[in-house]
Amino acid sequence: MASFWLSSAERRVCTDGFYRAYIPEAALASSRPLSIGELMYAASRRGGGMTDPSTIDTPSPTTKYPRLRGIAPRYPLLASNVTFLSGPHFLVNAPATLARALQSAKAQVEFHTFHDQEQPLDIRERTCALWWGRDADPQSGKYVFGLITTHFVTDNRRRLNLMRRFLELLAIGCHFAAKAAPVPIPVPTEHLKPQLGDDAEEARQAKIVFDELVNQYAKKPMSGIVADGTPAAALTPRILRKVWSSEETARILRACKAHGVTITHLVNIAGALSSVHDKSVNDDDDDALYFDFSQPMDITAKIPQHPGGITSSDLEVAVRIELYPVMLRVPRSVATGNESQESIWEVAKQFKKQNDAFVKSPYFWHFLPMYRPMITESYNAKLAGRPAMPFMSSLGDLKTVLPARYPVQTSNTANGHAGDTGAEIRITENWTAGRIDPFSLVYHLFTFDGRLYLQFRYNMNRTSSALIEPWFERVVAIVSRSTQDA
Repeated sequence: MASFWLSSAERRVCTDGFYRAYIPEAALASSRPLSIGELMYAASRRGGGMTDPSTIDTPSPTTKYPRLRGIAPRYPLLASNVTFLSGPHFLVNAPATLARALQSAKAQVEFHTFHDQEQPLDIRERTCALWWGRDADPQSGKYVFGLITTHFVTDNRRRLNLMRRFLELLAIGCHFAAKAAPVPIPVPTEHLKPQLGDDAEEARQAKIVFDELVNQYAKKPMSGIVADGTPAAALTPRILRKVWSSEETARILRACKAHGVTITHLVNIAGALSSVHDKSVNDDDDDALYFDFSQPMDITAKIPQHPGGITSSDLEVAVRIELYPVMLRVPRSVATGNESQESIWEVAKQFKKQNDAFVKSPYFWHFLPMYRPMITESYNAKLAGRPAMPFMSSLGDLKTVLPARYPVQTSNTANGHAGDTGAEIRITENWTAGRIDPFSLVYHLFTFDGRLYLQFRYNMNRTSSALIEPWFERVVAIVSRSTQDA
């Protein structure tokens, strides 16, 4: 009796040859396992979309421009879903026809007025979604355009780059319709990092430097914001926001440059000093306060060989973020609530020195695995109600990633060129946020259209508004006061 069971060798032949030769769709499907880092981000969602980042813009066109239609992501992870068969995998099914591509693109766009945004993404179906709706005032001529992604697919800055791509397509009134081979799924960051050698002396020296930068402070009682709510309370997210004028922004940035620091350094320091201005938080006899700042870093520039597909005008869609610490010792005499501007700049310079000592160290790649267990320890300390500093998401100047203006063009079928209509799509507002972790405090800091934005997210039931609002006002006051030196 003949057997219809295939041997493992025969199955491999079928997988590698038969499927692709006789089942055309097989050549349009690709997948890869989620890396450890991507799995950690995925796990932090807790099934409810926690930490999923989003951006909402309000474009204000000066003329009626083409409807949002047929915009299909060129970036495979945005077109992916996650399958859990044989372990968590990204699965990308490239459309077989243009009609299918348009259907897939349409399925990712939600047309509404933003009245219900509480449903998280189901990653078994998709890893991103677009929103499109009219402004609450139909006479304003404004629209609301949003993009939400999962953090294990991409980060804030790369998501803003995607917003730019979509807005550029709206401005030229077309979509990606050319036939092209499926773009490969980007490799995980773990595959791009340099392999650490077996040099015992190098590892020993790296440990000595890490102890000086981090471990000598790690066991000190840390200062920061102390939660005054209950961990079991329901999540009630809130965002505080400050937008400085373009004139104020220019003066703040000039002052930072004159003192050799960045606005990121200054805001971190402002947050630290504002958290202890009226209290003594250390119980020992030390004459200093200690702060632990967790900072994210895009490590693309540090990767020895950049991933394929990156160009100067585009950003790859993948997670290329690592966290690193800045440990700071600040004299108690500085944190008085009436700090001189000179003392604030001195602490900001100290922050920069500690920051650079970590990220510019020749032992940087050795430091990352040493710090990784401490991330979990810091989070557990936060759960236990110990003082903590907010997480800083500093996106820099967005003028190249997400410009505020896009000239509207029309296709000239007579000569094959696009014509400038003299009109433009202009983004009048930009909100960058995300579904908040109930126990975390998060800054979003960026410059958009010449104005400095500082947004702060928190859970009102974990840290009350009575605690956070005065603290945020003190942060804003310290940053605003820096213009006196401009």
